[in-house]
This record gives sequence, structure tokens and C-alpha cells, in this order.
Amino acid sequence: MNATNSPVDAIAPAVEHVRRVLFRPFDLGKWFTLGFLTFLNVLPEVFNEGRAGFNLSSRRERWSDGARMANRLAQWVSENVALVSVIGFVAILVFLVVVVIFLWLSSRATFCYLDSIVRNRAEVVRPWR
Repeated sequence: MNATNSPVDAIAPAVEHVRRVLFRPFDLGKWFTLGFLTFLNVLPEVFNEGRAGFNLSSRRERWSDGARMANRLAQWVSENVALVSVIGFVAILVFLVVVVIFLWLSSRATFCYLDSIVRNRAEVVRPWR
């Protein structure tokens, strides 16, 4: 093993590859395609980290209304256990289907993105197949 090799020596070819893929020649269509693939790639992470959640206020004057609503909801749920069970099962099933679809889209987009970077061409259809 040569003592003059260092991890810094790997940076120059990597930077040159980035320049070649993104800037030589500059192609706005390639940038949009890579951006779309990146969006599909990080889509499950956006929902997982709660960025798409609700911003609920926590004002004290609403606590009494919330307690009253929670009591009414608990009473309704105890009266309609079968309906709540069916709705809960369907909601969990729909949630799992959506999660699987997002994970599938994300994994396909990751492979398309890697293929586009390695082969220096921004394509979605050919690597998707």
C-alpha cells in the first residue's frame, strides 16, 4: 500500500464527476429531472418527521371545550364500538397501503436517481422499467 494515498485524493475525482454531470453542459431539464427524483426519494421522510402535520394551538381557554368534547366523544365511542372498530380497521389498512406506496415510489426513485448520476443522463422512464 502506498503511503501517499489519502482520503483527500478521492475528493478531486468526485468533484470533477459532479461538475461533469451537473454543469458540462448545463441542462435545466436534467436539473428538474434530478430534483423530481429527489422529491420522490425524500417523500416518506417528510411525512415521517411530521413536517406535513397539523399546527394545533394550545390556548388555555380551549381546554374546557376540549374536555367537554372528549367526554362526548368517549360516550359516543362506547355506544358505537362496532362502528369504531370497523372504521379503525379500514383507516389502518388505508394508512398501510399509502405507506407501502410511498416506500415503493421512494425506492424506485432512488434507483432512478443513482442511475441518472452514474450514467450522466437524467431519465425517469428507462431506469423505472
